[in-house]
Amino acid sequence: MVANSKKAICDVYARLFKALCNHSGIQCEVVPGRAKSVFHNSLQPHAWNAVKILNKWYLLDATWASGTVSYGSDKFTKRLNTFYYLTPSEKIFVNHLPEDQKWTLLDKTYDSTKFFNSPIEDTRVVQKD
Repeated sequence: MVANSKKAICDVYARLFKALCNHSGIQCEVVPGRAKSVFHNSLQPHAWNAVKILNKWYLLDATWASGTVSYGSDKFTKRLNTFYYLTPSEKIFVNHLPEDQKWTLLDKTYDSTKFFNSPIEDTRVVQKD
């Protein structure tokens, strides 16, 4: 059980965040897709959230906002990174690509070719305490 082990992957973070939002009366969806990582030279399956606040949808990634895993190990370092809370669509799609284009939240269809051909960028800059 996640609560006992205190370990989870992105899907669990996203589903837990959705459950908390739903319990609070906030509309929230889990967004499945792929993410680029500086640690892998390929796209990895990933999940994040879309949340509706004051009739507008926003994106957030509770997993990437919670901390980082050190390259070459499973050592997780807790560190809040507010970049991934209510992140502007054009910024989150530097390294996140949803399965369903509607979750790009962009006015025009997002160019997935541009996404696949762009360099891998890690925008998880550590926030100062």
